[in-house]
Amino acid sequence: MSVLNVVRHILLFTHAVSFLSGRLNARGSNNASKIGFLMSKENQQKNNLLKLISFAEQNFNNSSRGTQVEIEIAIKLFDEYSLYDLVEATCSLVDEGVFAVISPQGSENIADQADILGPLDIPLLSVVATDPQIKKLSRQSLQLLSPVDKHQARAILDLLKFYGWHEVSLVASDTNYGTNAINAFQQLLTLETSTKFSIKSSPFFKGNTEMDKTDILNTLKILKNSLTRVIILICEGKYAKALLEEANNMDMMSPGYVWIVTDAITSNFQALAFDNYFPAYYEGLIGISPLINTKSTDYKAL
Repeated sequence: MSVLNVVRHILLFTHAVSFLSGRLNARGSNNASKIGFLMSKENQQKNNLLKLISFAEQNFNNSSRGTQVEIEIAIKLFDEYSLYDLVEATCSLVDEGVFAVISPQGSENIADQADILGPLDIPLLSVVATDPQIKKLSRQSLQLLSPVDKHQARAILDLLKFYGWHEVSLVASDTNYGTNAINAFQQLLTLETSTKFSIKSSPFFKGNTEMDKTDILNTLKILKNSLTRVIILICEGKYAKALLEEANNMDMMSPGYVWIVTDAITSNFQALAFDNYFPAYYEGLIGISPLINTKSTDYKAL
C-alpha cells in the first residue's frame, strides 16, 4: 500500500469513526459504543487496513479521554465470493449490537450490506464504493466517503481533451462497478459539446474468481480490431492483472498504445503484482485516483 493510500485510508477511517461517535454522543447512549468493521478475507490490503482501523480506534479514544464517548471496533471477515458468508458476517455484527458499520469493500458488496443494515436503521459508511446508482430510497443509512464515478469520468474526459485523444475504446468488467462506470462516462460524453469524441468499441469481459482466458482474448481482439490506440480500462484490480498480461502478449502494451486505468486499480495496485514483482509493461499506465489534499489541517495533524 502506497504512502498516500495509507494516508487516505487513515483520514477516511478517522473521519468515519469520529462521525459515528458524534452521532453516538448526540443520542446520549453509553451502550451502543461498538462500531462494526466488515471486510472480505480476499482483500489484498487486509493486514494494512486492519492496522489502520485499529489506529483510528486508538486515536479517537486517546483524543476523547475525559468524555463519555469511547468506542470499540468489532471486526468481521467474510468470503467475498459467497453471498451467504457476507450475510452471515453482517448479521453477526447486528447480533453484537453494533451502532454502525464501516466497510472498505467495493460497490457490489456494499449494496448487499446496505440492504441488510438499512431496514434496521444501522448506518453503513463505505470507504471506497463509487457506484452513483447505489444510493436508493431503501438505503438512506448508507454514506459514501469516496467521490462517485461521475467525478472520475469528468477527470478522464479532461485528460482526453488535454491530449487531444478524441477516439477511444472502453473495456470493463461486467460487474456493477464496470457497468455503472462505463454508463457514467458514456452519459458524460453525450453532454460534451465543446469537443467531439468517438467511442470505437466498449466490450465487457466476465469478472469472476476464475478469469476466462478465451473471454479475455475475445475482448482484446475487439479492442485491437477497433484500431483505437487509447483504451480506458474500467475494472477491479484483481481482474486487470490477467487482462493486461494478455494485452501485452498481443502487443497491445507497446509504444503507441495508451492505457488509462480507474481508481479501483490505482487504489489496489498490489493486485497487479506477480509474486511482488511488477512487469515492465506496466510502465506508462495512466491512473486516476482521488485527490489527497496534503495542505489540509487533517493531513497535517497526522
